[in-house]
Amino acid sequence: MAAPAACGSSSTASSPVLPSVQGATNREFDLAVGQRATVGAPSVFVRFDTVTADSRCPIDALCVWAGDAALRFTITVGDAPSKVVDLHSFIEPRSVTDAGVTVELLRVTPATDSRKPIALKDYRARLIVRDGN
Repeated sequence: MAAPAACGSSSTASSPVLPSVQGATNREFDLAVGQRATVGAPSVFVRFDTVTADSRCPIDALCVWAGDAALRFTITVGDAPSKVVDLHSFIEPRSVTDAGVTVELLRVTPATDSRKPIALKDYRARLIVRDGN
């Protein structure tokens, strides 16, 4: 099982500052590691913090199961305290609900390849924020 190449790094000082994403409720959007999105009103803030694990089946392999990627996010709904959550690409939890707002991980890219590790900066998370109201 492959782990993300730069996952052990806790410093983001050398990483470029990524622009924030303005999203809309019930619309998909992508985030890179370290990037933040503001969605809807009241505002929901979602930051893609890191990849904690990636055991997805490589595109050049035959696997008995699809594998899973675990991504860590910091989510803030309105003025409520922030929550740090791990969402998964295959197993549960794939989503989290707080204050009537659901944040769901839809997809993780790029696909894994046994011949080439994925750099942390190359990961993308496709998400959707749904308002339960």
